[in-house]
Amino acid sequence: MSIKAKMFLLALGAVAMVLLLGISSLFGIRTLQQALDDVAVKGIGHSQALSEANSKLFAANLSAYRLFATMVNFDAARIQAETATVLGHADGAIKILKDMEERSDLQAEERQTLAELAEPLAQYRKLIAQAIDMAESDLPSGTGMMQAADKRFLKIKEELGKMIDDQKAESNALTVAATAAGDRSITTSAVVFLVSLIGCAAVSFILSGKIVGPLLDAIRTARSIAGGDLTNRIEISGKDETGDLLRALADMQTNLRSLIGQIEANVQQTATSCSLMSSAFQNINQSVHAQNDATAAVAAAIEEMSVSITSIHDNASHALSANRKSAEFASQGVRVTQSASAEMLKISATVKDAAEVIERVGQQTNEISSIVKTIREVADQTNLLALNAAIEAARAGESGRGFAVVADEVRKLAEKTTSSSEEIRRMIEAVQLSSGNAVDTIRQMVNQMEITASHAANAQEAIERIQASSKQSEGHAQDIAAALGEHSSTSHLIAQQVENITCMSNENAQSIAQAGQAMQEFEDKAGILNTAVKNFKI
Repeated sequence: MSIKAKMFLLALGAVAMVLLLGISSLFGIRTLQQALDDVAVKGIGHSQALSEANSKLFAANLSAYRLFATMVNFDAARIQAETATVLGHADGAIKILKDMEERSDLQAEERQTLAELAEPLAQYRKLIAQAIDMAESDLPSGTGMMQAADKRFLKIKEELGKMIDDQKAESNALTVAATAAGDRSITTSAVVFLVSLIGCAAVSFILSGKIVGPLLDAIRTARSIAGGDLTNRIEISGKDETGDLLRALADMQTNLRSLIGQIEANVQQTATSCSLMSSAFQNINQSVHAQNDATAAVAAAIEEMSVSITSIHDNASHALSANRKSAEFASQGVRVTQSASAEMLKISATVKDAAEVIERVGQQTNEISSIVKTIREVADQTNLLALNAAIEAARAGESGRGFAVVADEVRKLAEKTTSSSEEIRRMIEAVQLSSGNAVDTIRQMVNQMEITASHAANAQEAIERIQASSKQSEGHAQDIAAALGEHSSTSHLIAQQVENITCMSNENAQSIAQAGQAMQEFEDKAGILNTAVKNFKI
């Protein structure tokens, strides 16, 4: 049987034990739960219902006697309210007992007792209601009827008391039964647990012995191989994983025996080859040192040439930089003249527009002058009409006096209009004179600006020619600088390559020295390996 099967069997046994323990515990818990439910429902529930019905019945009787004692101090409404309270207690007791009678968990004897109490309860309620009604008109008669109701009350109370005692006795019995069921469940669970524990321990001990024993044999064999003893014979008996492990150890022992024999033979050959290679590395190291000296001399000469080319390249770069600055200044001059010419053209256009506006103002003042002339003619005509009206009013005498006053006011208004028209005419003439002078001045400014713009255009053309010449010079300087840069880069590249060759030669020398040292160390290690191989017993 394999180790996996043994472990599976062990786990299966443990699961079976746990399952048995769980089933036993579940059965005990269900039994205990059923017993507790019986205690809660049949014992406590029934007792609480009967006690509550008894309390309500007692409250109804007590409330009725309290009402009889204080009825003389109450009005009809208060008596009716108290009566409703008394009857409510009685109805509550009746409802509780009726609901209890309908419960399915009630025994037949208990249901029969509750059915027999239904009629006395109804009669008791009826007697209380009748006694209260009679007491409102005749208190002594009502009290006597209430005493008759008390007999019913005492009988009902006695029956309820018996039922409550029976329920308490049944509840106690159910409690004892639940306690016994709990004890039995605990005992059963403990027994099952102990049996499961002992069974698991026994199975674990047996299976662990079958698993661990062969493993200990394999460990002893592995330690023997680790100690260098390859002569022991490995006995293989099992067909499980431990047997496979022992077979693998036997194969490893055989392979190690063969491998160590080969290593011992090769170590001798390696030691001889290392001695020969050490001598060859010494000769190569001397040749590399001579090559390094020659390469260093070439590198120094190339470095001097590179410094000279770099100096010439720097001077050409300075000349190119100065030429570029001149070109930049020329470009700035072109931009400035272009901007100035454009601004002059804009100003000239603006001034021309202003001249046109002033000319239009002069034309509009001429039109205003014509309008003022018309207003003056109307004012003169109005003045003449006012004078005629005043003459006609004087002829009319007393009846034309009011008309004469109006005519006088019209005349004064006409005179003011004439005076204002004259003043406007003088102002218009002054504006026309100023407009003419402004137009002449603006035209002179336009002519001068056009001349200045022409000079700026000539200056721009001259600067552009200078800029073109500067660009040609810059191109030649760039070609010279580029050529020198290429020579400088080439010389630097050559110097760098020579330096790289020198570095590589030095690295080769170091590598050869390290290889010689490594070869010596390898020869030493081969001796150590030979000594270590001799420790194995094959």
